Amino acid sequence: MDGTLTHVSGAAARAHIANAWLAPDGQSALGSITLRPHQREAVARARVALERHGGALIADDVGLGKTFIALALAAEARRPLVIGPAALRAMWAQACGRAGVRAEYRSYEALSRSPMPAAGYDLVILDEAHHARTPRTARYRHLAQGLIGARVLLLTATPIHNTHRDLRALLALYLGAIAWSLEESELGAHVIRREQEDVALDAPLPSLTAPRSIVLSDDGALLDAIISLPAPVPPRDGGDGGVLLSFTLARLWASSHFALRAALRRRLQKARAIEDALACGRHPTRGELRAWVVGEDATQLAFPELVATPETNDLGDLLSAVREHAGALEALVRRMPVDSPHDRQRADRIRDVAVRHPGERIVAFTQFADTATALFRLVRDSVRSCRLDGRGAQVAGGRLSRREALARFAPRASGAADPAASERIDLLIATDLLSEGVNLQDASVVLHLDLPWTSARIAQRIGRSRRLGATHPSTTVYAIAPPAAAETLLRQEQRLRDKLRAAARLTGACGAILPVRLALTPVTESDDGGAPARALQLLRAIVAGWRAEAPLRCAGSELPVAHVRASASGALALVRQGSERFFVAASGGRVTDRPAEVLAAARLAEGEDHIEREADPIAPVVALLEAWVVARAGATAAGIAGTIAGAARRVAMQRIAHIVARTPHHHRAQVAPLAAEGRRIVTAPYGVGAERILAELAGAPLPDEAWLRAVRAFGEANCRGAGGARGAEGAGAGVVEAIIVFSP
Repeated sequence: MDGTLTHVSGAAARAHIANAWLAPDGQSALGSITLRPHQREAVARARVALERHGGALIADDVGLGKTFIALALAAEARRPLVIGPAALRAMWAQACGRAGVRAEYRSYEALSRSPMPAAGYDLVILDEAHHARTPRTARYRHLAQGLIGARVLLLTATPIHNTHRDLRALLALYLGAIAWSLEESELGAHVIRREQEDVALDAPLPSLTAPRSIVLSDDGALLDAIISLPAPVPPRDGGDGGVLLSFTLARLWASSHFALRAALRRRLQKARAIEDALACGRHPTRGELRAWVVGEDATQLAFPELVATPETNDLGDLLSAVREHAGALEALVRRMPVDSPHDRQRADRIRDVAVRHPGERIVAFTQFADTATALFRLVRDSVRSCRLDGRGAQVAGGRLSRREALARFAPRASGAADPAASERIDLLIATDLLSEGVNLQDASVVLHLDLPWTSARIAQRIGRSRRLGATHPSTTVYAIAPPAAAETLLRQEQRLRDKLRAAARLTGACGAILPVRLALTPVTESDDGGAPARALQLLRAIVAGWRAEAPLRCAGSELPVAHVRASASGALALVRQGSERFFVAASGGRVTDRPAEVLAAARLAEGEDHIEREADPIAPVVALLEAWVVARAGATAAGIAGTIAGAARRVAMQRIAHIVARTPHHHRAQVAPLAAEGRRIVTAPYGVGAERILAELAGAPLPDEAWLRAVRAFGEANCRGAGGARGAEGAGAGVVEAIIVFSP
C-alpha cells in the first residue's frame, strides 16, 4: 500500500475524504436559467459518469428539473440530440431557448418507424427514457444502432415500471451486456436519484397529503356478465385472447361505463367481420381484418372472398363460436343504458372535489379517452372544464389547441397571462398523454379517475403538480377506487404495490402515492438506504457535511488514518483506482463496496476521536484493506468481477489470449502492446449497438496482427462516449487515500 500511515483527527480525515470524493459544483448560469445547487451537483456527477461509463441515468424525483440538468450537459457537447415523446417537442424547444442551447429533437414514435440517421451526435439525451425499456421492439433496435459512438444521458423519474429488467435494458444502451450481469447493488450505483425531501430549495415543494379514496357503488352484475362472455374467435394469427379480453373489459368497467360500452361495440364490430369471413370459408388474419373494419359500429361493404385467404379446414365450429360470442356482446350492449347512472355518480364525485377546493385548479387523469369524453360531457355545465387527449382539447364553447388549453388552465406554468374569468379552466380532464414532461404547477389537486397498471404512471401524474415553481403549499390527491369486485379480478392495486416495491429496492423510488383505502399492506421504505441508489444519495449527504470541517494538508506520500469512537468496530476507506474513487467498508474480517454497508460505515465514522492512538486496532484493518484492493485490481485486470460480460466480449478475450499464446517468443514484444490494448478495448463499456459490431469482429477471419489492429480501429471509432478504451487493464492498481477506523 502506497503512503506512510499518518494519524490525524477524525474531522481532518473526513474533510480530506469529502474534498477528494465530491465533485465541485459547476457554474449556475445557463442562458436565462439559474441552476439550483442540486441541479449543479447532478451535472457534476453525470459528467463523471459520462466520462467513466459512456452514459448516466438521472432518475430524480418528478418535478426537480431534470430537463435543465440535461441541457447544462448538452451545452458542453458538440452536437447534442434529444429523443423524447412527440408531445414534448414544443416543451424542449422552449427549454432550449431559455437555456441558450441548440439541440436537435427526434421522437420515440419516429424511432419506431425508422432508424436514426448517422449524423455524428456526441451526446444523446433520452427524455422519459422508460419509453425505451423493451429490447424486443424496433424502437430499441433502432436506438441501439443510433447510439453507437455517442455518450448517452437517460432521464426518467420512473426507470422501473415492472421489474428490474426495465432498468437493465436502459443501462444496456451504454453498458451493453455488462448491464445484464451486474448485481442489484451495482445497478443502483449507476442511478443518480434525489427525492424531493433530499433537496434544499429556496421555495420548498408542495407537501403531499395522504391520498384520499373515493368509493362508488358496486355493479357486480355487469362484471359477472363480462366474465361470462363466451371466448372470442381471434384472427388466424391472433392467438387466444379470451382471458386478456376479460381483463381489458374489466379495466374499462372500472373506469367508466361509457368506455366499456364503446369497447364492446368495437369488439362486436370485429366479431361480425370475422363471422362474415368464416361464412364465406375464409379465416382472416389481423391485417386482412383491418381491410374492411371501419368506424365505430360498421363494416365496409367488401367481399370477404377478395380480402381474406381461403381456408381448407372445416370452419363450422369457429363460425358457431363467433356467433355465440357476437350474440352475447350484442345482448350486453343492449342492457347497458347510454345514460349510465354509474357514470353520473362518477361525475357527482368530481363535482364534490371541485366544491371542496374552490378557486383551485384540478387535473384529473384517466387511461381511456372515452372516459375523458364521457365525464367531460357530464360536468362541463357545472364546472369550468376542459377535455384533453390525443385528439386535442375541448371546452364547453368548442375546440381549442393543446397550447391554448394549457395556457388557460396553467397560465403561470405556461408563461401566459391570466385568462379572463369566462375563459378560465378549473378542471382539466386528461388522458395519460399529459402525465409526462408537462408543467402544471398551477394545479394543486390531482384526481385519478382510474388506476393504471404501473405505480410509475401514478408518480408521473402527481409530478405534474408537485414540482419546482409551484406556489401552492400542498398537493391533494384523490382516486376513484375500482369497485371491490373488480379489484378481486384484477388485483390491480396489489400489482401496483408489487411494482412499487421492485422500484424501491433498486432506485429508492417510493412514496405514499396510492390511496390509503386501497392499501392491502403499507408500502414504506425506511431511511436505512436499502436501495443502492438511495444509499448513495444518503452517503453523499453525509459526506457533504464533512466539507465544512477543517481541511487537511498532508504530503502526497502520507496516508491519513483516523481512529474514532463508535458503537461497533470496522473501518471506512476511500479508494482510488484509475480515475475512479469509491468507498469500501471493512468489518468482521471482510471488505465490501455495497452501498448500504458503506452508508452504515460512514455513519459510524462520524464519532469523536479516540484519545489513545493505539496501533493494534488500526494495523489489522490496514492490512485487510490492502489485500482487498490488490485482489480487486488483479481481478479487474484478469477480466473477472463482471467486466467480461456477453458472448462477444468473451470470444474476443479468448481470441486475444490464443493469439498471445501462439505468437513466437521473438515476436511477442511487437504483439504484446496490441494485445494489451485489445483487452482494454474489449472490456470498455459499449452499448448494445456497438456490441453487435464487436460480435461480428470477434469471429472475423483475419490474420492475428491484422485482427488486433481491427480491434484497435473498433475502439477508436466507438470509445468516444466512454472516455477512450479504458477497460480492465486501464483501471490501474488501487490506492487507498484515507481510512477512518472506528471501534467502541
